[in-house]
Amino acid sequence: MTATLIHDPDVRAQRIGDLTVADYTPTDQGDALRCDGHSTTNTAGYVVRRTLDNDGQRITNPTTPGQLGVDVYAVACEPGWGNYDKALTAARAYRSGKSWATIDTLYRCGHRGQA
Repeated sequence: MTATLIHDPDVRAQRIGDLTVADYTPTDQGDALRCDGHSTTNTAGYVVRRTLDNDGQRITNPTTPGQLGVDVYAVACEPGWGNYDKALTAARAYRSGKSWATIDTLYRCGHRGQA
């Protein structure tokens, strides 16, 4: 079974690097390997994506077919500090019981690495 929830519109509109969160392109491993700009030294920020609801049902959204979950939090990297700790703290709020969230990495090349 799946549950349909909405993306947080403020998160999707948030600007991370040169793009809004909604404008980053989800990638698979093959895309990442073919892109010179897709590296840990080129990280723009992180997005917390809630993937399971409180009943353990997979979360989907019709506006992002092929992507499990909805975006609930985003944070940009600061110079010299990645801010992964802030993304992890936000994700923990959704990681209890049967609920779950994952953290995607946003790269300055425009790719979104999905965990």
